[in-house]
Amino acid sequence: TAGSNRTGGGGPAAVVRRIFALCAAGRGPSQIAKQLKAENVLCPAVYTYRKFGSGHTCLDLSQPYNWSDSTIANILENETYLGNTVNKIL
Repeated sequence: TAGSNRTGGGGPAAVVRRIFALCAAGRGPSQIAKQLKAENVLCPAVYTYRKFGSGHTCLDLSQPYNWSDSTIANILENETYLGNTVNKIL
């Protein structure tokens, strides 16, 4: 359907797994971002807004598939996505 998060039904987790798979296959952040845009995969800010109604400073509803290379790089560098437990000291 138009505007859906086209992830094969797996939601954001499927998108993250795909990003890591594309990276492992030799694609860089800008190449991955272009591919996700071309496939009309909702970017994280728009997905979150549509699912939970919460906004983000980078939210642009006129460009729902506007993946950036920095977003991809942040996902690839996120310790949680890498499977590491992150303990915060308060």
